[in-house]
Amino acid sequence: MIYDADVAVVGLGSVGSMATWRLAESGSSVHGFEQHALGHDRGAAGGESRRFATHGMGDPREVPLVVESQRLWRALESRTGRDLLNLNGGLIIGPDGAPSLVNAQTSVTTFDLPHEHLSSKALRERYPEHRIDPNHLGLLDPLAGYVRPQVAVVAGVEAARSLGAAIHDHVAVLAIEPDADGVTVVADDGTYRFGAAVVAPGPWFRRLLPQFQTRVQTRRVLQAWFIPRNMGPYHPDRFPVFQRTGDVRVYGFPSIDGATVKLGVTAKVPEIVADPDNLDPSITAEHREGFRDMVAEFLPGLYPDPVRISVYMEGYSTSMQGLVGPVAGLPHVVAVCGLSGTGFKFVPVLGEIASEFAIGARTSYDVDFLLPDRPQDTWPIGVS
Repeated sequence: MIYDADVAVVGLGSVGSMATWRLAESGSSVHGFEQHALGHDRGAAGGESRRFATHGMGDPREVPLVVESQRLWRALESRTGRDLLNLNGGLIIGPDGAPSLVNAQTSVTTFDLPHEHLSSKALRERYPEHRIDPNHLGLLDPLAGYVRPQVAVVAGVEAARSLGAAIHDHVAVLAIEPDADGVTVVADDGTYRFGAAVVAPGPWFRRLLPQFQTRVQTRRVLQAWFIPRNMGPYHPDRFPVFQRTGDVRVYGFPSIDGATVKLGVTAKVPEIVADPDNLDPSITAEHREGFRDMVAEFLPGLYPDPVRISVYMEGYSTSMQGLVGPVAGLPHVVAVCGLSGTGFKFVPVLGEIASEFAIGARTSYDVDFLLPDRPQDTWPIGVS
């Protein structure tokens, strides 16, 4: 059997770019396919910053993956000379007993992670930019910070290309045809043959992984930028990345551009994207008022009217955990999908795991909770 390369990676976004790098680093020959420009802002890698945190607010099995990802982020920085990960600290704020805060508190004990518990009084004194109620507690993660997602995606592709990977950008993959001997990839620039394929299509999963259509839901994600009344307190060395839980689901970042602070709010009612090729970019008065009310109540040091709101897409599973691994009925295909808004912090290690599956290597990571064929609820028909 003649192959064009050992492995194809379809989708060079958050995980696909990293899988291409890790495959090339391992010595595998690899072709990467991306239907848009490298580092585009249509999917989950948009928005200029993504939260990195070792304290796990969800499944505790994520924590070792995040810790290992820090090493891989630094390795990618070293190879490409790009500034990707800034560990300026991270803060979780929530009412005493809030489940996400309890999970994070448990994770620091279980994995002996650096941390600092903060009372409501300590929070108010140290971080007056936040409105803190008497029942609020804080957990400070000194190993948290932010990643520059679009730059990171490009860096992963650059690293792979420097190691010999062939990159096909602005090339759409039309079909993936696995069989007993390998995988045929039909693209709009030709037909290729590989030993295996990593399929990381992001919001476009229905086209290539239709069996996931009841297990992954594509949602609109809104992020907004605000001008501080006084810029000084919002520089990265003074304002940690933060996540509020319980009373309001809002996350935010220090000023990266020296002018604005970025915030995101977890929508109470998800906005479903039926067709990722036609993402609705509209922003309603209700969206603006929601951001304004939240800022006025919880972050009074910012002017409450956003100066920019941008729209992105992400895939969400019912378990809020990604689907990463081989798929029953698709021989030689490794799927990565539905990272559910929390995956970017450890995409380098997810790329590593996907690459190990693709070349038939035994992974040393605990990934049972991510495997696509694990028992999982499905989204109701008609809302996926």
